[in-house]
Amino acid sequence: MKPTTPLWCAAVLGAACASITQPTQAEAAQLDAARAQRASDLDAAAMAAEDLLQDNPGLRDARLLLAECSLQMAGEPGRSGKQFLLIDAARNFDEALDGADE
Repeated sequence: MKPTTPLWCAAVLGAACASITQPTQAEAAQLDAARAQRASDLDAAAMAAEDLLQDNPGLRDARLLLAECSLQMAGEPGRSGKQFLLIDAARNFDEALDGADE
């Protein structure tokens, strides 16, 4: 690894974080509740993330939560639609991280 690599990565990460829109206090509270719910009810956590995205499609934290839920659901034994869940997770990760390059 070249010595400049960590500096370059830090610069890219700093630029990406600077462009992230922060959730409102109400959205942050809903996200915290959905994250907590993820441990016991993935479907409800995913639905909460989808509800947040319906109100604010640009809410990156909700899109990442939805992607994480889809990925976790795809790994559950006996869950149907695994391929759809993986495609959904990939799409949501891609969309959430799309602006990170700027």
